[in-house]
Amino acid sequence: MILLSMVVGCDTGLEIVNIELGRFPTSIVHYVNEADYVDLTGATFLVEVRDGDVIERDIYSNRGERLLVITDNVDFSTPGVYEVTVRWTFNDDLVGRIPIQIIEREAGHETVDDG
Repeated sequence: MILLSMVVGCDTGLEIVNIELGRFPTSIVHYVNEADYVDLTGATFLVEVRDGDVIERDIYSNRGERLLVITDNVDFSTPGVYEVTVRWTFNDDLVGRIPIQIIEREAGHETVDDG
């Protein structure tokens, strides 16, 4: 679980007091050289405001605002565990991290192009 805390806003009822990862992305494991970008589709964050409401937000649904800055150090050509960093744009101290693993495809499990 990724747990983040912050305080923003003028209306204390809407003040964000806690943010955590709701769901991991659909795919967090990739095979060497079979992807070239991090796709966080399916990831959600749970945003809790001071009045106790918790809102689940898709990581890509910003309602026209750029609320998140997503950076990564993933090397799709080298096996390992890498980290995607998700920052809230209005508070650099509010950071979430999502692990992404790159693995070798086992011999005999190569993909076949039927085309």
